[in-house]
Amino acid sequence: MSIIKVQEDWLNVKTSKYVCPYCDKEYTKNGIGTHIWRMHGDGIGWTGNNDGYKKGTRKAWNKDLTKETDERVLKNAQSHSDNIKSGKTQLSGYCSKNYLGSKEHKENSAKGGGFREGAGRGKKGKKEKITHNLELCG
Repeated sequence: MSIIKVQEDWLNVKTSKYVCPYCDKEYTKNGIGTHIWRMHGDGIGWTGNNDGYKKGTRKAWNKDLTKETDERVLKNAQSHSDNIKSGKTQLSGYCSKNYLGSKEHKENSAKGGGFREGAGRGKKGKKEKITHNLELCG
């Protein structure tokens, strides 16, 4: 892979983006080098590593293997079980047998899941945070 040096004369001052010297498309400074490599240079035809999975020509090493059919999977499963029993690995609160089916689980499920209220996602949360911050500051 060759390194593309971004030339400052590619910069469009009006838009603050860099113009490709081959096709006149505009990109950010971080994107122009990748664009030139992928579209006009050595990277033509390059595809991501997941293409084989999508086409079915590549599969994960443990696909269709079980602990009954493969000793590597059995060893990993046994090690994981031992770590949980010894306390070295802890299950998340959701996975614990004490949580699933409990009153707390039913209440949380009835709420419909989603994000914490006021966590900064969406207009409602941001308004609450801004109001709260203003109360603290002034």
